[in-house]
Amino acid sequence: MKICHKCRQEKPEEAFSRDSHKKDKLRYHCRECVSIRDTARRRATPEKFYQRAKDWAIRNSAQRALHNRRSRYKKKFGLSLGEVEALIVQQEGKCAACGDPFSGKPHDLCVDHCHCTNKVRGILCLGCNVGLGQFKDSPERLFAAAAYLQKHSG
Repeated sequence: MKICHKCRQEKPEEAFSRDSHKKDKLRYHCRECVSIRDTARRRATPEKFYQRAKDWAIRNSAQRALHNRRSRYKKKFGLSLGEVEALIVQQEGKCAACGDPFSGKPHDLCVDHCHCTNKVRGILCLGCNVGLGQFKDSPERLFAAAAYLQKHSG
């Protein structure tokens, strides 16, 4: 049992949210009092509340995306995010295949690897990575396609 600092009622510990910074690991105010306070704040300044929620969602989304990339690089290729960034610097911020500068959008960066050995070859733009995948990593198919384009270019 714990006494809420707002309503001064004695309530079971389940009525309080957790707070690791507090000595008893529980917030000072019960959930009911916090809910009443937050509702009053939202009604008093709705634009502030919605802007804060929007900012939080954007920030949280970016952090989640970074975490997903980090774990994907580690799990799939054994690379840390720092090692991927080092490869990008080594390639002077350009695609290893076409030489175009990267757009700056994280989802446009692809770690190119051999599908047989899983060995990392470099960082490609999305277009080049998809293109190489369509040619099934076969130089013969790629050269045949290049010859076709040469033959039919105007």
